[in-house]
Amino acid sequence: MKKLIVSLVFLFITLISISQEFDNKFYFRFGYSNPSWKQFGLSETEFNQFVNKKMGVSFELGTIFMLNRILQSNNMVIGIDADYLSLNYNHFYVDRMFKNGNLAHFRATSKVGPSFTYNPVDKLSFDIFAKANVVWSSVAAFFEEVYGDADDFYMGKVALGFSTGLNIRYDILMLGIEYETVSPMMESDDYPGSYIQEYLYSYFDKDNSGKKSKLPCFNFTLGLNF
Repeated sequence: MKKLIVSLVFLFITLISISQEFDNKFYFRFGYSNPSWKQFGLSETEFNQFVNKKMGVSFELGTIFMLNRILQSNNMVIGIDADYLSLNYNHFYVDRMFKNGNLAHFRATSKVGPSFTYNPVDKLSFDIFAKANVVWSSVAAFFEEVYGDADDFYMGKVALGFSTGLNIRYDILMLGIEYETVSPMMESDDYPGSYIQEYLYSYFDKDNSGKKSKLPCFNFTLGLNF
């Protein structure tokens, strides 16, 4: 894990060093995060048995580093899309078959990966990207009420994930559509050695699938790029 993270950082720095700074696009954006119905390794049918509805929010801060020397084209550019900070919060309204009323998940990540930019007309650009996600922090918690105190905390370890998507940029406006999935291990704060994946699986009499929880979602964001 550490070697992979160091390799990603080294690749990131190397590619930045050959980019032309005046064409780089710094951006920030925020919007709606729509978690999949297949959370924590459960099927859609299983997840629907205890979740009534779901919602989420997302925020990203990053730069697209344009590597203009690679293609030598007026309207196509290869680049590196790097999110310095990406925050994602998902909230699930849980049925009373569980002892608590709500399940929330928060994570903070950094992302980096290649991008391809196509500029068909003046001021309009499309960016297609694929990124490796480094999950620095993740927390899951059960709540008795929406704004009540948390009853159970599950703290995550550093993990890797993946995301891919499309940016649509017009002048300084930026629309982002992204599919993201990460699989952190989130361990109980009160009972070390117990993981939320095991806790949820126990309700469906399923075999232990391991400690990692797969958390796919779609993010729809709006922001500015400069």
